[in-house]
Amino acid sequence: MNIKKSLAQLIILSILFTGCSNTQVEENSVNLPNEATKQQTMTKVQNDNSEIVKKNYDYVLSNLGEPNVTTYWTDIDNIDKITSIEDARESANMDLLYFKNLSNEESENSALYLRLEDDIVKTVQNIDYSKTDMLDDYYDSKMAIDIFRDYDKVNLDEIKNKDFKNFEGVDYSQMVKIVGDNQCMYDAYVFDKDEKCVEIFAIDNSENVLCVFSKGDTITKVDIFDDESVLEIKNIMLEN
Repeated sequence: MNIKKSLAQLIILSILFTGCSNTQVEENSVNLPNEATKQQTMTKVQNDNSEIVKKNYDYVLSNLGEPNVTTYWTDIDNIDKITSIEDARESANMDLLYFKNLSNEESENSALYLRLEDDIVKTVQNIDYSKTDMLDDYYDSKMAIDIFRDYDKVNLDEIKNKDFKNFEGVDYSQMVKIVGDNQCMYDAYVFDKDEKCVEIFAIDNSENVLCVFSKGDTITKVDIFDDESVLEIKNIMLEN
């Protein structure tokens, strides 16, 4: 299996679903909990991880609600099995991140981290996600897609007159000059000879998206794409 072909398929998958990672919720087969239930479950799990270990994904959604961040990661050999989000749940594994309501003793980056394998919770950790490199685990699986529930929309007026070519070849830290501190809707990573990434941002009052491509620590391309540009985005990621 060609890793670049695999990435292309996952990018298409993420764009088609644009953050709608929980089809059970969309189809009303799972009822999301109220805030009291969420906090009660969070407290139980923080005190005793066994409360949620070995539970399935539907149980997690019903008791903790939709995660702040969902990551699909998979081995290359499984990629041909994935044609939908449901397939991703069955053929890939998931990392779920729930940001905590803060107490005075907790870091502002405190979160509950769940890893699901074959749709079942296998690992539960309380983490400071600002100090945890969640990507370290992905080098074995070679690819990952992150879907962010609470994404921001970039102000069109602030970007429409920017010359994006000025950002090609510059250090990734300069991305703040393009998007500020806005959170993307989703991103996709591939780990080959170099770490390659595309971050996709919603634009206010527009169906278009802003895409920032990078390779290692360098921005390689920035541009605005419409919803018909899936193949173009894919092809950019496939370039060497």
